[in-house]
Amino acid sequence: MAAIVFLIGTDGASPNAFYAKAKAYFRSVGVPESDVLPPPAGRTVWSIEGILLALTKLATAGKVYSEIGIVSHASTFGLSAPLREADDQGTMALAADLQSTLTQRKAGTAGALAAASAAAVGAHSDIVIYGCEVGRDPNYLSLLAAVFGSPHSIAAPLRMAIFGEEAGKPTHRLARSWSIPWKGDIRKTTEWAAARKKFTEDASPKYEPDVVPGLGRGDYIAAAAAAEADIKKPIFFWNDAIPLHFRGRKSAARPELATGDDVSVSTTLIDGDFRDTDAGGARICNLALLIKVLPDAVSPTNPAQYARQVFAATATPATGPQPAGGGGGGGGGGGGGGGAQTGLIERAVDAVVAAGVPRQAIDDLLAAAAPDPPADADPADAEALAQAEADEPSDDGPAALLELPVAPA
Repeated sequence: MAAIVFLIGTDGASPNAFYAKAKAYFRSVGVPESDVLPPPAGRTVWSIEGILLALTKLATAGKVYSEIGIVSHASTFGLSAPLREADDQGTMALAADLQSTLTQRKAGTAGALAAASAAAVGAHSDIVIYGCEVGRDPNYLSLLAAVFGSPHSIAAPLRMAIFGEEAGKPTHRLARSWSIPWKGDIRKTTEWAAARKKFTEDASPKYEPDVVPGLGRGDYIAAAAAAEADIKKPIFFWNDAIPLHFRGRKSAARPELATGDDVSVSTTLIDGDFRDTDAGGARICNLALLIKVLPDAVSPTNPAQYARQVFAATATPATGPQPAGGGGGGGGGGGGGGGAQTGLIERAVDAVVAAGVPRQAIDDLLAAAAPDPPADADPADAEALAQAEADEPSDDGPAALLELPVAPA
C-alpha cells in the first residue's frame, strides 16, 4: 500500500511557502501528485472531519493507504486545523477539543464526529504528522490517533518542521528553536544589537536551568549574536502570533527529555502575555523565536527526531517517505514508544530483502507471528487515553492559523 499526504492549508500571502515546499518534497520522494492533496475546492484548509471523510470515501473506492501524512502549521498546542467542517477555517484543534470528541463518540451523542472507516484507518495504517513540535505532547498524539480510529501508529516531530531546498533538491529538516513572549513582531526590528541583547537576557532564565555540556544557553547566545529575520539563512529570528480564547496560564505539554535544549522546555504562556485584539474575543501573544536549522535528514522512525506511539501489531513498520539526499538523523533525547525496536526490525528486514528474499514473504511471516494487541492499547477507547492538559481552562477556544518558517531557500 502507498502513502497519501494531506496539505492542511495553503500559503496565501505568507513569505515562507511552507505548503508549496512540502508538496515539492513529497513529489521528490515518490508520492504521486494525485496523492498529495491540497484543501478541497472552496476551502483554505482541511478540517480533521474532512480528512476522515476523504479517507473513508477513498477506501470505499478501493484506495487504501498504509501511510497517512498530515502536513500542517502547528505548535506544541496542536495542529492548525479546524476539527469540524463547519468550524471557522482559521481555528485549531486543541487537546480539549479532541477529548470532547472522543467522549461524545463513546457516549453515542447525536452528531458526534465519527472515525474513519476501519478499512481506511486500521492496523495497516501509520499516521505521520509533519507539523512543528506536535510530538512534544504525547497526550495530544494519543487523542488524535483515537479521533482517526484505530491506526497501527502515530508519529510527530519533537522539533520545528522545516521544508526547503538545498543544492536544488527539496528537503525536510527539523530545527532547534528558542522562544519567548515579545512585544510586537521581532521581524520588524531596526535595532538588531539591542534586540539580540534583550532576547538573550530574557531567554536565559528560561533555558539556562537545562544547560548540559555543548547545549543550551551558550548555543543560543552564539546563534543570536549574528541572527536577523532572514529565512534564507540557517539561523534566523522569526515571529509567531498565537491567538487563543482563554484566561490564565496555558502550558504545552512535552515529554521529559534530558537534552538540555529547546525540546526539554515547554511553551508556557500567561494571561499577561496576551493582548485583546478583536470583537470576537481572540487574544494574541507574539513570540520571538530564534531558529537554528539542523542539517540532518529526517526520518519519522528516528526516536531522536519523532515521538512515535504504536497501538497495534501490523505486518511491517512504516518508515515514511525516504529522506531526499540520504538517511541519518540528529538531535538529542528519546521519543515515543517503540522507536528503538522499530529501528532494529527495519534494519533486519532491509538486510533480508537485500539478500534477495521477496518482501511479500517477509510481510506474510511477520503478519503470522504478530501477537494480538493488548486490550488497553486501543486508542479508540477514550478512557484509556490520558486526560487533556490539567491546566487547560475548560473555556479554551480555537486558535488561528500559526505562521511558521520554512528552511533556507
